[in-house]
Amino acid sequence: MPPAQPRYHAMDSLRAVMMFLGLVIHTAMSYSAFGLNWAYRDPSTHIGFDGVVFFIHIFRMPVFFVISGFFAMLLLERGPRRMIGNRTQRILLPFIVAWLILFPLTRTVDAFAGSVGEAGALQGAVNGLLSGAILDNPRTMHLWFLYYLSMFFVAFSLAVPILRRIDWSRTESFTRRLMQSSLGPLIPALATAVTIFFMQGRVLEVTNSFVPGPAVFVGYGFFFFCGIFLYACRDHLDDFVPNLWTYFGAGLLFSGFFLGSYLKSELLPASIHALLGGLATWYLTFAFFGLFQRFANHQSPFWRYLSDSSYWVYLLHLPLTVAIPALLHNLPASALIKFTLTLVLTTAVCLLTYQYCVRYSFVGKFLNGRIPKREPSPEITPPMLAVEPVTGE
Repeated sequence: MPPAQPRYHAMDSLRAVMMFLGLVIHTAMSYSAFGLNWAYRDPSTHIGFDGVVFFIHIFRMPVFFVISGFFAMLLLERGPRRMIGNRTQRILLPFIVAWLILFPLTRTVDAFAGSVGEAGALQGAVNGLLSGAILDNPRTMHLWFLYYLSMFFVAFSLAVPILRRIDWSRTESFTRRLMQSSLGPLIPALATAVTIFFMQGRVLEVTNSFVPGPAVFVGYGFFFFCGIFLYACRDHLDDFVPNLWTYFGAGLLFSGFFLGSYLKSELLPASIHALLGGLATWYLTFAFFGLFQRFANHQSPFWRYLSDSSYWVYLLHLPLTVAIPALLHNLPASALIKFTLTLVLTTAVCLLTYQYCVRYSFVGKFLNGRIPKREPSPEITPPMLAVEPVTGE
């Protein structure tokens, strides 16, 4: 029997937090002052929520794809066939099943939210579903991540013969030098700047079209590719930690300049704007890897539960972040209060359905590959107060 592979607790926890941030970013979009491309816009808005959406978007999906590339290499050590089987079961099949259920549900919710406040809004949305009118022009929705990840794994599988010929000791040395230097993010930032330069939205775009966008494919494929190289340094992930706060400081600074340039497009040339975006993205990416390596790289009931539930939360949350704000439409409250209510209710529904409908059922096994043993609820220590060692496996 091959030796058990180590569990990368920091990576699991970071991935879970990035998934939960999906609730934050999609809830905030209903209260955006600029009217982002979203199904519902509440009468109460605040420009601060535009900033929340913009800031989270800078790093959230890049971190996702780097982690995905890292775990792709981990799975490859089990053998190509097992890797392909695992990714088919954990990525492709959940995408197909979730899309078949969530696409008509989300479109119905969107139709209701788009006409909320009008007489017969709900009946009109239901009629549109029954007639099939709202199902035209199918989109991947928030599941675009799984769609692109499936394509990346196909490309990764085809590249296995090449990957096995690479001298990873050389790539490890180069990657570690980047991880150990406060200037390390500059190198990958240049590549990301090129992709931002060619994106019409002047940020790292996402797409919910079934037709792959070349810039999106290349842009996020690069993050996946970087995760592959990061795996060569899997025993040295603590290298992110010494410059952790430098990364955060620089990331916040570049994010501020990037936002200013985004709002006032005439201030800077497009190339400088794109470079600011690349720098903000990679400095924050390095920062989050360092943060979780420092504070969450240990066994913890809190982080394990968050990790186990995050896939379900990611799949379920989108229609809730549209339906709940629409139901609160007539509530005479500020945008902040409505945002908080929506976020709390969405999180509660997602976690309660996970605990009582998913965790110990075939759905939980379908998503996570296993059903955890039923045990008495442990006392959960807040992560920043945990006393376990944080120096690694």
